[in-house]
Amino acid sequence: MIPRRASWCPKVVRASAATGHNLDRVWSTVLHYFDVLARSGEWDALRAAQRQKWMWREVSHLLLAKLDRDAKTRAFAKSLEADVLDGAIPPGVAAEQIVSGFLKSMTS
Repeated sequence: MIPRRASWCPKVVRASAATGHNLDRVWSTVLHYFDVLARSGEWDALRAAQRQKWMWREVSHLLLAKLDRDAKTRAFAKSLEADVLDGAIPPGVAAEQIVSGFLKSMTS
C-alpha cells in the first residue's frame, strides 16, 4: 500500500465496537494521526486545498444557478441541447456558446 500522506504510515489496529476491545487504542491512533499531520504542516495544507476546492465548487454552483435563472440563456441552451444530442455540435462548443451568450447579455 502506498501511503497517501508523506508523514504518516497507516496503522492496523484490531478492535470491536461490539465488545469495546481496543477502542481506546483506535482512538489514540486517530489522535496521533492528527497530531503527526498537524506537526508536519500537512493538515493545514490539506485544509487549504479543501477550502480552495470548495470555493471553486461554489463558483460553479453560483454560475449555473445564474445561467438557469436567465430565461433567454435557458431557452438558448435548450435549443443547443437538441444539436448536441443529434451530434451536430460537440458539447464543449455548445457550452462555450451558452456561456459566451450569457456573458454578453450581462454586459449589454
